[in-house]
Amino acid sequence: MYYISDYKSQEEMIQICLFDMMAKRYKGYTIYIHNLGGFDSIYLINELPKYFKDIDIVNKDNQILSIKVKSKTDELVAPRCYATRGRD
Repeated sequence: MYYISDYKSQEEMIQICLFDMMAKRYKGYTIYIHNLGGFDSIYLINELPKYFKDIDIVNKDNQILSIKVKSKTDELVAPRCYATRGRD
């Protein structure tokens, strides 16, 4: 779980969440995000271009149905703050 109160900013929280989801152990997995079609998606979409080169967003009736991404490199670089936080 990711709680905004555990991070310096929403951007840092999203950055670490994305880094966690892109771990090698999840390669080939489909990740489902609750409420992606709602207001929460705005924060995620603003951060995606920083880390991904190909972003394919599918929406219907102004609701996001899916987002497919391809990283800019083979591996994402861990944010500096990542090493200082306990990971589950």
